[in-house]
Amino acid sequence: MVLFIGIMLVTLVTIYFTNRLQYLNLFYIWIFMLAVLVSIGLWNHFTKQHLAISTINTQAEYVQGIPTAVFVNQNDYATLLAISSFFFISLIKYSKNQLVKLVGLLFLGLSLYLIFVTSSRGSILGLSIGILAYIFLLSKPVVKKWMLISGGVLISFIMLLFSEKFQSIAQKFSGEGINPSNMGSNDVRVNLTKNAFYFIAETFGFGVGAGNSQYYLQHYSQYFTRDIFVMHNWWLEIFSNFGLIIFVGYVLLFSTLITSLYRFLKKSTDDSEKMITEGLLFALITFVPASISPSSVSNLFYHWVLIAVSVGFLNYTRKYSSVHSRIY
Repeated sequence: MVLFIGIMLVTLVTIYFTNRLQYLNLFYIWIFMLAVLVSIGLWNHFTKQHLAISTINTQAEYVQGIPTAVFVNQNDYATLLAISSFFFISLIKYSKNQLVKLVGLLFLGLSLYLIFVTSSRGSILGLSIGILAYIFLLSKPVVKKWMLISGGVLISFIMLLFSEKFQSIAQKFSGEGINPSNMGSNDVRVNLTKNAFYFIAETFGFGVGAGNSQYYLQHYSQYFTRDIFVMHNWWLEIFSNFGLIIFVGYVLLFSTLITSLYRFLKKSTDDSEKMITEGLLFALITFVPASISPSSVSNLFYHWVLIAVSVGFLNYTRKYSSVHSRIY
């Protein structure tokens, strides 16, 4: 049902949103929505009060200050904040109104603060990669060259410095080094990953069927997951549920959206279109690693809205894009 709603949303946005003003309005609606959610998150954090849906209500006193806004847990909330930070960044960059810039900067700072308060490692990782991608893709060729060289040296140094750690991780994936009686969250994720590949192998690459990975983890799991029966990785969830073909198609969808938005950004001369494009482009890039944070993304509708607006906007750029507008 969720998948059907998501596909219908993409279809409807593509058909009915056909001009720049509509996408500009969607951009500002997203900004307003995020401002409201940031405000609710601050209320959670400082008053230690939460909506009834939040799982924080049932946890210890010392974690009551972790914000969840309108979501079930902090990871779902932090992922939205991470991908939406770039909407604030593009608003600050392209708006001609100094007050709008100031308000955008304020909410950007508050969003970053709330992300770190949640301690959502996946969201922090996604945001970090998004920021690096932002700096790299929008830099001059000479800067990109030096960033690539520096990045290669840094990665080599990290791999050398933490070689034992990487070897330990490799051993866990090969079936060694995990003590079932003393499993941490990372060990559980390793076994969830191994189970996903086991299910794919057993189904000849076709997957266990939409929404069935939870059932299979509960009844046919080959690797102990400490009674955790959700993949906790959106990419693994798609892979194990829908199989290799759909997974590759989904990866290609994201790759196409990201590359197409980047190409359009490089050639566009319209400030409003560039503002929307930058927000969508780096939100998508950030989503790729950040989506490993929530237990599941399929029921997080902002994910479908992001894809729908990205697909619809690219459809608009190919058919109706114009130039020279002013941002207020």
